[in-house]
Amino acid sequence: MQYDWKKIINSQKESTLTVKEFCRQNNICLSSFYKSKRRLENDELQSDLFVPVEVVDDAHPNVSMTIDGHCIEFDPALLDRIIGALK
Repeated sequence: MQYDWKKIINSQKESTLTVKEFCRQNNICLSSFYKSKRRLENDELQSDLFVPVEVVDDAHPNVSMTIDGHCIEFDPALLDRIIGALK
């Protein structure tokens, strides 16, 4: 039988019953309750370790060069058009 442990654990938290009493009244094995609670807590900790990031596809990074301490950056597409115009 599958239990919705998150719902069960939240129900126990919202009740005024101890875990032991809650489990007894709901015919839940006490060790299963604690095992499932620990597993859910670990899952939540694991999910907090990862932060979603937005991946930006920048297939054409800027071209840059430094001359006498001055940095010049070019958009590759623009640089390509300028070189093409000079040919």
